[in-house]
Amino acid sequence: MSFYKKVEKFWWVSAIVIFLPATTFFPVKFTNFNIDYNLTNIGKELFQTDLNAYNDEVIKRIKTIDQSSKDSLIIDKINNVPKILYFQELPSTEDESNYINNQLEKYYNKKYIRIK
Repeated sequence: MSFYKKVEKFWWVSAIVIFLPATTFFPVKFTNFNIDYNLTNIGKELFQTDLNAYNDEVIKRIKTIDQSSKDSLIIDKINNVPKILYFQELPSTEDESNYINNQLEKYYNKKYIRIK
């Protein structure tokens, strides 16, 4: 921005954006797409998120799918998902199939992979 001297005089706009509350334009299913530049919320997310627990759950899921001899699997849901990471979960047994479990089924050569 130092090359554009005319823009420098609008530094206060970035300060306003930082202190704006989070937006809620999207429905609950797509809440990760809402914009949130509030420093308090970003700090809470960075310090309260348990990335190791998320990583452990993902590794456990991969091992379960990979080592299972069954063709149809119903696995546990991942509970520790960081808010700042967009993560779409596998569909449950009642929901329709989506691209995530289709790809997992093809990759691991399974007929059916869903969550409880």
